[in-house]
Amino acid sequence: VAMRFSARNAFEYFELTPKYAVFEIETPAAWVGKTAAEVDVRRRYNVNILGTKREDEIEPLLNPEYRFLADTHLIVAGDKDAGLRLMDQV
Repeated sequence: VAMRFSARNAFEYFELTPKYAVFEIETPAAWVGKTAAEVDVRRRYNVNILGTKREDEIEPLLNPEYRFLADTHLIVAGDKDAGLRLMDQV
């Protein structure tokens, strides 16, 4: 709970282990209009995007050709430190 309130860009946070977590974050502005393949999230940020959330609709299993949209949240899993670094870019 403390993590959720201290991370200004996290809408949801679920700790899997002391090192790994699932985050719901805003789509970084720099990603809007780019595909998941172009952003290369796994390699560059060391996290995996599990899906997207727009309003109350969740789309799991992101396609590499998915084009990021503004006003969409990302459900991200991975190393907690990597997730925090990614949130700082939002």
